[in-house]
Amino acid sequence: MNEFAESNKEHLKEMGAAGKLGYFRDYYLVKVLVGLGIAAVVIYMIYSYLRPQPVPVLRVAVFDNVEKEEGVAALTEELRTVLDAHDELDEIRFQTNYNSTNPNDLARLGVMATAQEIDAIAAPKKVFEEFAGYGYFQPLTDYLSDEEMKSLADEGLVVEAAGIDNKEGSVSTMNENYGKGEVLPYGISLKNSEKWADAMYNGEEEFVIGIAAGALKAENVPALIDLLTTH
Repeated sequence: MNEFAESNKEHLKEMGAAGKLGYFRDYYLVKVLVGLGIAAVVIYMIYSYLRPQPVPVLRVAVFDNVEKEEGVAALTEELRTVLDAHDELDEIRFQTNYNSTNPNDLARLGVMATAQEIDAIAAPKKVFEEFAGYGYFQPLTDYLSDEEMKSLADEGLVVEAAGIDNKEGSVSTMNENYGKGEVLPYGISLKNSEKWADAMYNGEEEFVIGIAAGALKAENVPALIDLLTTH
């Protein structure tokens, strides 16, 4: 043991409890805290990597409305049964914190749609038609049969809108070809849906739901449409 270490050892022996505590605080506390901080970050990263991640089943973005907790829970349970999604990691989500007049929410919608994090979008009819013009939806005929479309049309529930004239198929709120695309059946009106009324507070406006462009689970949206439009 070198002289410095020996001197430190003798010095510590001569200190009282308060002195030793002060010595530790002055010379070692910061190093210990840094070490603990690094360890915590490493443990969190390992946990985040190994933790089971949710499995997307159906994710619905709802604009200009607020959910009724019990109603949404009941609708979600029905969807779990229809889609056979009973695992606790199966993700069925209705996200209502979107405002069509908030530029940040509109930007967030664009990002999430591009990242395939939204499968369906519901909004007041006027807002829905605007979104269609920006290319946020895909035609319902891609996922609903002719018989299903005819039945919904006979009830006056099919909503047509002009899409975007965009060969690349991307969505953008800045595209000069907004609303210059073909008029197609992009949405289903929820004006007569009791289940929608039970799940959402805004019952004054006519809401329309459609399949998001590039949706990862687009094939599951018809099950939701069927539940919402079946009397």
